[in-house]
Amino acid sequence: MGYSQTKIGRLAVIESTWGATTGTFTGVEAAIDCEPPTLSLTEETLTIDGIRSSFEEPTHLSGSKMNSTMSFKCFLNGWSSTSPGNPATAMGVSGSIHPIGLLFKHALGGHAVDDPEADLAGGLVSAINIDTGTGEKFAPGHCYNVETSTSGKRNNVWVSSVADGDAGEDTITPTVNMSIAPAETGTLFGSHVLYLSSGQVSVPLAFQYQGSDADSLVECYDCSVTSLKLSLSPLGPPELDVEIAIGSWSAPGGGSAPASYTNQFPTLNASLGTNGARLMLNGNVQQSVSMECEISCEYANALSHASDQGLAQRVCTNRTTTTSLMIPATALHTDLAGPGDTKGILQLDLNANTPGNAMSLLVPNTVVRESSPIGDSEGLVSVAYTLGADVYTADSGSTAPADTPFRIAFL
Repeated sequence: MGYSQTKIGRLAVIESTWGATTGTFTGVEAAIDCEPPTLSLTEETLTIDGIRSSFEEPTHLSGSKMNSTMSFKCFLNGWSSTSPGNPATAMGVSGSIHPIGLLFKHALGGHAVDDPEADLAGGLVSAINIDTGTGEKFAPGHCYNVETSTSGKRNNVWVSSVADGDAGEDTITPTVNMSIAPAETGTLFGSHVLYLSSGQVSVPLAFQYQGSDADSLVECYDCSVTSLKLSLSPLGPPELDVEIAIGSWSAPGGGSAPASYTNQFPTLNASLGTNGARLMLNGNVQQSVSMECEISCEYANALSHASDQGLAQRVCTNRTTTTSLMIPATALHTDLAGPGDTKGILQLDLNANTPGNAMSLLVPNTVVRESSPIGDSEGLVSVAYTLGADVYTADSGSTAPADTPFRIAFL
C-alpha cells in the first residue's frame, strides 16, 4: 500500500466502535499537530502448498488486515486557550474531543474530568484554602491549576487530602507543595486526569490520514495505543512518540487536499521555568539533563467470525510505565540508589502559567528499576535512573484517581 508521504496533509483521531469501517469521521474533528505518520498497512496472504496441475502458483486468498501499524511524532497540546475553567465543556465529559488526552486515556485505561466552581482564600504552600460557598467538594487524586501570590505565576496542584473547614472554607493538602503560596483571592481551574488503571477501554480509536491529493486518503479503524513515549528537555517543548496497532483500514479515495485549517488546540510552550515548568523529586526541585516517560500496552486479540477483519476486540493484558532521568551528580553519595530503592514522589509540571494549555505528570511512589551510577552527559558526571510506579495509598480518598500509581493531567 503506497500513499503520498508529504508534509501537506492532516491526521485526525476520534473514538469509534469496534467494527466500524465507514461513516465515522466528520468535519469537526481536530487535527493532530504531528509529523507525517508512518503507515505499515498489510493484508494477510493465505495459501496452502497443495496439489496443482503443473508448476504455477497455488491459490492465494486475501486474509485479515489486523496486523497493520502506524507511528508518528507530535507535540503536546492543551485543550483550550480561551476557557480554561471548563474542561468538561471544552472536551466533553468523556474527554473524547482533546486528541492528545485521548491517546493517554487509551494507553492508561482510566480518566476523570473535574470542573470546580470555587475561589482561593490564601493559605500556605502546604495548605491551600478554598472558598467553597457554592458547595463544591474537592476530590483527592485530582489536579488543579492554582493562582499564586506572585502575579502571572501559577502552580499545578495534585490533591492528597481535603479538610472541611468552617464558614464554607476547605483546606487542600497537596501531594507536592506549591513553589509559591496561593493567592489570597484568585482562581483555580480543573483538569482532565488520565490515570493508570486495570480497567478496559470499551471502544477503539479511529484515525484518518488525508494527504495532499485526492487519492491519499487512508482511514484506520479498531485502533489501539501500544506505546506512548514522552521526551522532555529543559530547553525545548515536550514531544510524544506514538505507536498504534490497527485492526482494519481502507483507502476509499475520493478525498481532496485538506482545506486551510487551524489546529483547534494550543501547543504547549518550551519546558522553561518562565512558562511554569518544574520537576520535583522527593519534595525538592530536581535538576535533569533529560527525561523520558514511556507507557507500553500489551493486548490479547478477541476474535470473531462476525467481525469485519476477524477482530472483535483487543483486551489489554498489561500496562507498564517507566520514567527515565539523567541527573547531574552533585553529590554521588546522596544521589546513588539501586534497583528496588524508592526515590519518593515525582511531579513534572509544564506550562503551568497558562491554564487550558498546561500539563502535569505525577508518579507518587517511584521505585528504581535500573540505575547507571556513573556516566557523562554534556560534560557533567551524571546518574541515570529508570523509575517505575509502585503501589501508593497515601491519598485520603479511595475513588480513582486517588491512590493510583501514575497520572497525567491536562489543565
